[in-house]
Amino acid sequence: MPVEVLTDPGRLRAVLPITEVLGPASLAYLDECDLQPAELDMVDAIPRGHADLTTLLASVPMHDADECGLATITSDAFVVRRGNHVVAAAGYQRWSK
Repeated sequence: MPVEVLTDPGRLRAVLPITEVLGPASLAYLDECDLQPAELDMVDAIPRGHADLTTLLASVPMHDADECGLATITSDAFVVRRGNHVVAAAGYQRWSK
């Protein structure tokens, strides 16, 4: 079956309960020689629900905070700080088996 058939929205709606579509997302990767890392103070791991993570989520529009999923991670939050402020974060949610 061609990929276009497998990803056809009408065909997917017929077999999956799609309630919302986000995207498309664009990703870009640089060659190592083109990467210019930001001057940041620290990379750290903090417990999920930490006040600094809550502050970061409160600093963006609610729909962005909801979409990023940081409020529902089950791992620690891996954060980048500038001074005392968390400026970026990532984490993951463990799926049940």
